[in-house]
Amino acid sequence: METKLLIEINNLEQGLKFIDEKLGALILNIKDLTYTKQFNCYTNEISILAERASENDVELYINLDMLYHEEDLIGLKAILKKLDKLAITGLIINDVGIIELVEELGLDFKFINGTAILNTNYASIEYTSDIYDGYFLSNEINIDEILKIAKKSSTNLFVQVYGKQKIFNSKRLLLSSYFEYSKLEPIDVSPRNYLIVSDEVNKDNQSYIYEDQHGTYIYTKNNVNALNYLHQLCRANVKYLYLNNLFCTTKEYEEVVYLFKDVLDNEDYDIASAQEKLIEISTNLSESFYDDKTVYTIEQAKLLEMDIKND
Repeated sequence: METKLLIEINNLEQGLKFIDEKLGALILNIKDLTYTKQFNCYTNEISILAERASENDVELYINLDMLYHEEDLIGLKAILKKLDKLAITGLIINDVGIIELVEELGLDFKFINGTAILNTNYASIEYTSDIYDGYFLSNEINIDEILKIAKKSSTNLFVQVYGKQKIFNSKRLLLSSYFEYSKLEPIDVSPRNYLIVSDEVNKDNQSYIYEDQHGTYIYTKNNVNALNYLHQLCRANVKYLYLNNLFCTTKEYEEVVYLFKDVLDNEDYDIASAQEKLIEISTNLSESFYDDKTVYTIEQAKLLEMDIKND
């Protein structure tokens, strides 16, 4: 199984460039039907990218990461009908209602389970493997757990290897409510005009927060960096290595994509050298949960509990 980068885009021109250079599969966000990201496409832009992707045999995934209200489904139906006419590889979804909607419309799409927080073990994935063509794995499991899942699973696995990691999102407009309650002048807060919040106890523990018309989102200030584990993930047949571009400039993200592509294509690439290059490109790098040894399996937790009782 060939391992590919799954890359986002900062604008239409960058998307066409990535496609022409065949750097990996693309994940596209849709205006008003995807939570606001660095760049959300209009349908005409998706059509342009899809046509170019088809010519270059590049995979396109559409990110539908919202939980939709009834009124959203009207617009979503029209979009799905348009997408059905394009060369779309699959839909990344959080709302299972989309599956029923696609069936109701008589369309044919592959579905990717994007609810990463729930995908922490092989059993959960296997249980719904007849519905989904792939799964985003949780960002909160370490490399050993990821490799265990990959060893048992035959489905397509998506693992984030770079960028900000989602901590929290809510349908409530928490920032707007805070400004209103505090009688403060409201400000425009978006992925391009975000705020930074600090832990009350540890001021160095900071996160990014922003808001759109659909809700509020909190992401890590650190960029997860899995360069050290890239070839392990490839050998384990993880299909897609996801690079998040949130809060990245166009230039910075391009440099990250090229570096990860170079390392991915060359197993003999000196990782120490790659890490030095990444440090020059990006700041606040962290291995996050990849190297976390404090996460316990259910079996380990039971043994730990027994030891405590015996003491």
